[in-house]
Amino acid sequence: MANLSEMEINQPSLQALIKAIKLSQGQFQLRLLRCNYKDLRDRIIQQLREQFPIEIRELVLPKTVKSLYATIQANLRDGQTQALIVSGLESALDLDAVLASSNNIREEFRNFRFPLLVWVNNDLLRKFYRLVPDFTNWATITDFTLTPDEVEKLLKRKDKQLFDINLSVNPEDRSELEAARQDLLESGKTLVPNLEASLEFGLGLCALENNQIDGALAHYNKSLSFWKYNNNFERQVILRLNIAKCYELQAEQNRAKKELYLKKAIDNLQQCLDLFNEARRTDLVAEHIGKLGEVWRRLQKWNKLQALAEEALKLHQDFRYSRQLAQDYGFLAEVALKKESWKEAKEYAEKAISINDIKPTKQALYQFLLANSQFHLGEFDKAVSNLESARDKSEPHSDPLLYIDILEKLRALRFEQGEYREAFRIKQEKITIEHQYGFRAFIGASALPCRK
Repeated sequence: MANLSEMEINQPSLQALIKAIKLSQGQFQLRLLRCNYKDLRDRIIQQLREQFPIEIRELVLPKTVKSLYATIQANLRDGQTQALIVSGLESALDLDAVLASSNNIREEFRNFRFPLLVWVNNDLLRKFYRLVPDFTNWATITDFTLTPDEVEKLLKRKDKQLFDINLSVNPEDRSELEAARQDLLESGKTLVPNLEASLEFGLGLCALENNQIDGALAHYNKSLSFWKYNNNFERQVILRLNIAKCYELQAEQNRAKKELYLKKAIDNLQQCLDLFNEARRTDLVAEHIGKLGEVWRRLQKWNKLQALAEEALKLHQDFRYSRQLAQDYGFLAEVALKKESWKEAKEYAEKAISINDIKPTKQALYQFLLANSQFHLGEFDKAVSNLESARDKSEPHSDPLLYIDILEKLRALRFEQGEYREAFRIKQEKITIEHQYGFRAFIGASALPCRK
């Protein structure tokens, strides 16, 4: 139930909307209802139905929507209603295309002889103005908002949800958090420190979703300072895991500083493990230790990786974590390859592959490691079979370096077997992938080297 202050602040907008719907019966009118808070939208619709009992249909657009006009037409069996409220547009996977198509066929919307009420948030409204100004010029904008006290209550409700380690921030969550910060700034209201720290974390999640890594780190570190001072174990861990993820992303995007960023990631991951050990949460050490191993692997610190994998192996056997066990064996197989211990590498890779509960992309890595050991043991046919299987299971967009390594080893083996045409074809595919993911500068087709 909305409190009195919220009802008072939104009542003028609600009455203006009711009046507009009355006056627009039997004709098309476009209204953009600007509101950044989902719960408030629901309450406004409830109040609208209570104060104006006419037929108001609702349409929630699917993420896969291609055309606003066609979707409305398909969902109105008789083609008309007294009013239609549309929501979900901000979550469209191809939002720009949906808006562009609406602009291109805007005259068709006049076939809808009823008020069309479209919920928008701040981000979506900016897109309307920027991408479809002609369509937007038809619209009247009606604002609904929360009081500062209600914004604070909203953040209290979101507090625990934000620190769910598996949280995925969607466009609606992002809009709410960013609007909350803006509304509080404009009102001059100061949050209590713990809510401010939670909001900073949420804004960090939003920044990372927008690939603003530096901004995410700034928000995360502000939040971390508070939770460190208050000795909150769980929230420190979640923040450090997210900070480590940021540094790993920076390492991918800035190869000149790759080692620097990966060392910062290691520092944060190690502090996570230290916190787990202090809290005697061996189960959490077992769950997250592999993240540190992945960074040691990227740094090619093989002795560090071997020590960690051996420690992790004992933990994962105790807790029966099958995927993590496969990862441990994969680490040890890679270390054995670097030490030219081909039989040992083969044994570890086969153990990793034998574990069923692993993703195809991980299976591709373990098959690649197995093929490497088989190559050095002279088992060429088996190596080729595993490499082809690894290529089929791997995804260039998720791990382009692994895919390139698979192709290079497969090319070398095909060449070794005298299959020169196939070796050349694989080489051309490898060059294409290297260009696509920025691992090779384009120097012109005629200048491409013909390596053997």
